[in-house]
Amino acid sequence: MTKVVELIQELKAKIAKATQRSSSSLLQQMTDLEAEATAALDALHKGNVELSSALDDLQAASSEEASRIQEMTAESEAGDEALSKCTEEDATEAEASAEGASAAEDLKAAVADLSGAGADLEGAANANAANAKEVGLLEQKVAALL
Repeated sequence: MTKVVELIQELKAKIAKATQRSSSSLLQQMTDLEAEATAALDALHKGNVELSSALDDLQAASSEEASRIQEMTAESEAGDEALSKCTEEDATEAEASAEGASAAEDLKAAVADLSGAGADLEGAANANAANAKEVGLLEQKVAALL
């Protein structure tokens, strides 16, 4: 772009010089200036084509980056979802473990109760046996008295 400005300034300077020179060389200089102007316009057009190509490349790169960012975002969301599921499963497992520990404590208490009841039943059975012996002895005594 600066080259074009320089070329235009150079052309203006040459035109100014050309107006000071003779008319025969003026026609030659005008032809030369026209050729230089055409060359400057061609250079400007070439620069515009290169700029357009670079902008297209930049747009393609931006689109590709946006696509990659979308992929990364989707993967991140999937990772967050998996982590959330793992957290929920861990909480469920911890709850089940706590319930299992509670059930184990309940079973221990029930076993202790049953053990106590067994001891009570054994004591009652012993007492019944002792009472049965006493009843038997009492019956023998009553039979002997009769």
